Amino acid sequence: MTVAVGKRKMFRKDRGFTAIELVIVIGIIFILAAALLPVLSKAREMAKKTCALEEIHQLEVALRMYGEDWGRYPDDDEFLTGNPIDGCENLIDALEYEVENGPYGTWEEDATSGNFLDPWGNAYRYRYNTLPVIGHDTGVMYNIWSLGPDINNDDDDIANW
Repeated sequence: MTVAVGKRKMFRKDRGFTAIELVIVIGIIFILAAALLPVLSKAREMAKKTCALEEIHQLEVALRMYGEDWGRYPDDDEFLTGNPIDGCENLIDALEYEVENGPYGTWEEDATSGNFLDPWGNAYRYRYNTLPVIGHDTGVMYNIWSLGPDINNDDDDIANW
């Protein structure tokens, strides 16, 4: 294409973007992506915590219905095995398979372990409160909790207390 400028003719080639323009645009995209990744990961973590709280609440509602019907809460097997995960397995079994008045709900269990898993892929814990959870004596007859993202019994646990 020729463009007349004054008395001289300039030749201009319309081939698209230059390499510098492309590098600048790609750099801007990378900077924006790097700025958004921490925000998105925080939002994802908050969504997992909210999901865990909701699942614990659903278990509590089912436990209250069970308690009203039977005058007690399901036992946990922790005292036999020393493992609160076994207590949650027993809880889910009692709430799902109670033939007389139930089921009180249904929960999707992990196919390999048979446990009801939290959003981080770890089993929920259940303890019928004959002994309080370490550092958490709330007077509630039962405790349901998830160890949270770090799988340690510390401040980021999600629980009903």
